[in-house]
Amino acid sequence: MTTFVNDTSIIGVGESVEVATDKIKRIADKINKETRKCSIKLNEAKSIHVDFTNKLCQYIPSTINDKVILHSNKTK
Repeated sequence: MTTFVNDTSIIGVGESVEVATDKIKRIADKINKETRKCSIKLNEAKSIHVDFTNKLCQYIPSTINDKVILHSNKTK
């Protein structure tokens, strides 16, 4: 996980997109659970899922607060 000003990135590395996405899902769920304890709600509308890979892959949806977050092929 990396943080810059008010932006946070969760990076998952794995032998496949499925493995990396699963790692990201698990840590995002933990973060969401901990922030709820402090009455902080993550904004899924401002979240973006980006896959960085050398191979063509099928998009695997990620969720926050049981809502699918947007997928993008590029970053800011």
